[in-house]
Amino acid sequence: GRAPASLGADEQVEGLRAQLAFQGDGQRMHLDGFAGDARTDILVLTGDLPLQLGREGARLGGSGPLNATVTLAPVNVVTLRELLAGRELPDARVSAEITVSGTTDAPVLRLVSSADLPLNAEGPTARVWLDGGLDDGVLTARLVLNQEFQARMETVAATRIDIQALRRWASGEGAPPTPKALFSDFGGAILLKQLPIATIRRFVPFRGDVDGALAGAFALSGSPLAPRLQGGINVMNARAGQLRVEP
Repeated sequence: GRAPASLGADEQVEGLRAQLAFQGDGQRMHLDGFAGDARTDILVLTGDLPLQLGREGARLGGSGPLNATVTLAPVNVVTLRELLAGRELPDARVSAEITVSGTTDAPVLRLVSSADLPLNAEGPTARVWLDGGLDDGVLTARLVLNQEFQARMETVAATRIDIQALRRWASGEGAPPTPKALFSDFGGAILLKQLPIATIRRFVPFRGDVDGALAGAFALSGSPLAPRLQGGINVMNARAGQLRVEP
């Protein structure tokens, strides 16, 4: 095989270390890479991907097996903010891992991630879990918001995705698929399990001095890019200012 080549980005962003090394033999390409600050490898990539030889040279493709992992080590978002030249990001501690397996004809993806979000300067944190994947042409996602060791909100969704249309577009053999043609059979649900309104204020601008908790359920339909919701919601232990609102 060929000797590995590498790309460095040490001078591009102050405080950032990044490297991508790759080697191939005309049929497979092996990748190793990382990005981080002076002390920690925050983002790590490793994998083996198939190559497809053509008139314009080698490119990712073919029908061989996929094997790749991208890992985001547990890190405070403030560290990422410093690496990204001070761009505004919310305070949180995040981690994630994405794995790719299967083949280019039938890829299998898996995502597991979490974020710990402070609700205020001195108060408790909320943990958001996001996991999902792609298998047999079905894309799934599950998001859970935990507070005080209980799931306060849970969202699950699934849709079928046209993998072959994506593959043809990625290989230059077809036009970019439209969202309407790409996704089908979308469905899911949103469950609110006494989600405190104070928690919602952390993520969504909320006018008025209203307190309490939300409980309810919604069914999801339509498409992932334009979902429709149908269901109901109740406000529990509601207060407006100093006035208690009876249900």
